[in-house]
Amino acid sequence: MSKIIQDIESPSIQEILEEKKQFYIPDFQRNYVWKSNSDKNKEDRHVNLLLEDIHHAMTLKFKEYYLGPIITFEDKKSKWEYQVIDGQQRITTIILFILAYKNFLNKIKGHATQVKVIDNLLFRDLEMSGKVQENEQFLKTSSIHGSKFLEDLFNGEDVSKKQYSNIRELQSAFKTCAKFIDETLEGNPVKVKKYFNFLKENCFFTWVKTNNFDEAFTIFERMNDRGLPLTTGDKLKHYILSTLIDDKQEFSKKSPIINRLWADIDDNLRSINFNFDRFIRYHLVARYWEDSYLTQKEVLPWFRSSEGKKQSKLSTNQIKFLESMKEDSKLLKLFKKSQGVDEELNPSLHFPKSYFGSVTQHIPVLFAAATVNDLNYFNKVAIKMEALIFMYSLADTKWNLLEKELAEICMLVRNNNFIKFENKINDLISKEIDQAMSNLTNEVYLERNYMKSKFVLHRIDYEIGTRFKLDPSIKREQYTLEHIIPQNSPEGLKESKPPDMSLDDFSKLRHRIGNMTILSKSNNSIAGDNTPYQKIIDNNGKPALYEGTFIPMTKVLLDGKLENVSGSKNTKTNIFANKHNFKKVKLHKDKYWSTEQVKEREKTFFSVLSEIYGIKI
Repeated sequence: MSKIIQDIESPSIQEILEEKKQFYIPDFQRNYVWKSNSDKNKEDRHVNLLLEDIHHAMTLKFKEYYLGPIITFEDKKSKWEYQVIDGQQRITTIILFILAYKNFLNKIKGHATQVKVIDNLLFRDLEMSGKVQENEQFLKTSSIHGSKFLEDLFNGEDVSKKQYSNIRELQSAFKTCAKFIDETLEGNPVKVKKYFNFLKENCFFTWVKTNNFDEAFTIFERMNDRGLPLTTGDKLKHYILSTLIDDKQEFSKKSPIINRLWADIDDNLRSINFNFDRFIRYHLVARYWEDSYLTQKEVLPWFRSSEGKKQSKLSTNQIKFLESMKEDSKLLKLFKKSQGVDEELNPSLHFPKSYFGSVTQHIPVLFAAATVNDLNYFNKVAIKMEALIFMYSLADTKWNLLEKELAEICMLVRNNNFIKFENKINDLISKEIDQAMSNLTNEVYLERNYMKSKFVLHRIDYEIGTRFKLDPSIKREQYTLEHIIPQNSPEGLKESKPPDMSLDDFSKLRHRIGNMTILSKSNNSIAGDNTPYQKIIDNNGKPALYEGTFIPMTKVLLDGKLENVSGSKNTKTNIFANKHNFKKVKLHKDKYWSTEQVKEREKTFFSVLSEIYGIKI
């Protein structure tokens, strides 16, 4: 049995570079993830911290500065490559600095000798498969996107004029290195050379060399780079590849496909800024999980468990599993664009995203619905989840309560048991509906949470508009909240108030949802602090503001009837208007807007919402 740890050394950067072997970032490694000073969170400036620490050590004239451990795997069959198991973030950052230094020297010219010194360290001639490969770069990566960027840098190309996909951190790190040269080292060739010499001669790693592939994976999982522990995604990718360890031929065949699929999933999630670890958990809950609640800590142990191996078939069909993950990542991109599985605009995805954008708990349920492969079924599930999100948001219910129900909900959905699913959702809604409706009729609450009022009005308007082709808009920004009783004018309040009602009681109606409608920004500005009567009849007794709007929700205030964009009324729309008592809340020629009308209008809203969501409000 060969020893696992081949050697432990403490070489300088220069000694590592002079080994004349190539350092390779393998498939199972994470991408470059260190943050720079361009990132928002100043506490995570890993690139800056490393460069500044080295500068501080140089300033204090340290003879040796320790950079931490690196661990590499050396395949006995290869005489030219070290696979980096741990330390890739530090090694990559150091190489990026050296490349930035080379780029700096090329720009100012007159430093050909020093550039040659750098090239002698960064490039080597390697004997591969019996042939000598000239000018091979010191550092390569299996990353599809990162490899091209590094190749261009080593070749001295101007990377600022090129487009690269999904390597923001790598690009940012290179820019940070260049900025460090220009600012901290003042763009002074003497100072930069001094820093470079200190880096390569006085900075040391503890280098652990291994020659056992299986052990390399174990070490990888246990070791972390400075300040950035491995994510669930990092470990899952490692585990998937580790299932192929015993068959090197199978590993060679499948690992490029696995790496490409993983990159595609990562691309999809990065494009919508969605957390990879959360996505994995949602994927698992949507397709496999059956217990009451799944924490992030339980994800990886489940995949390794006998039950997990059996359900996911991860150890035998890695490609199929990753294809299902890729499918869900593509769906997530659609959902973020308010598109359903048919790639068409879906209001039940749009409205939660537009008004309650931080809510993501419904996503695994949508994943589960998509597995049934029935568009009508998916849409029915989507609207029930929209109803639940609406009620939870309106009742200010903590979302962790829904998290605990996700496994059961997803199981019902993927098993195509819509009746039980619907009953489950309705039961959850029933627990929150009293508080939700209380908030929706509470003027103090709505004054603080005006976006929830706007959601209700916009959602109803859109439903009416699409159902009867009345020219609705789904764009939230096209609408503003309009208070029928003016909210900021004492004179307007007095003129609108019924004679038998106190001003104090009347003013309380302002922020009730029954006193609200929606208008375009321009029309809302025109409406100003006019009375309800002034908004429908001008000074000459002719139709005014509300008459001219295209918004069904507002136009119906005139006579309790719904009109299409050409102004014509039809039987279907009027049946709908009568069913939900729009006639009781018309404004036409009524100088006063009463408490009874406000409350009746709220009843109308609840009636329409009941029809949209299939629940009793």
